[in-house]
Amino acid sequence: MVRTPQRTVRTVRTTGRIDRVGEPSHGGSPREGIAVVLTFQVPSTGREFTVTNDGERGERITVAWTGREVGIHYPRGRPHAFRFTDDPSEGGRGLGWPTFAAFLAYAGLLVTAVLDWGWPWALLGF
Repeated sequence: MVRTPQRTVRTVRTTGRIDRVGEPSHGGSPREGIAVVLTFQVPSTGREFTVTNDGERGERITVAWTGREVGIHYPRGRPHAFRFTDDPSEGGRGLGWPTFAAFLAYAGLLVTAVLDWGWPWALLGF
């Protein structure tokens, strides 16, 4: 039996949409943010979760309207432990270091071309 290694994903990132926006309480603290009801879908199962923010679920929501997308992340297999983020694309895929390594390799090849073949070849590479 051949086992294929699976990539470990610690955090699942997805987006949800605001279904309902609550009225801010009169005289309430701005630290609490705006109460919203939000629905998101778990990518692995397709199951929908409807949740509310209780002030301690990540970043507070200060701007809300029905239909607005809000970023959500949670530990794999535990969508009930969600956190909100303002930017739905926050987190990325972690390609910063590999891209930087590819840039360094290309820069090394360009320097080699300058030293071995002269400036005209370097300009072609640039």
